[in-house]
Amino acid sequence: MLELLKAQHVTYKIPAGVPSGVQTANKTGELTDVENDAAIIYAAMEQATG
Repeated sequence: MLELLKAQHVTYKIPAGVPSGVQTANKTGELTDVENDAAIIYAAMEQATG
């Protein structure tokens, strides 16, 4: 399911508002008077040093 969300072609909603290079997985939905978008936004993992 996650791979399907990552392959979404409609990216002008939530994904358009995140910095370039940040991976998203989203699903949109539209009706006549309603537009929706739900997204998973991946944060970069910092490597621990020590």
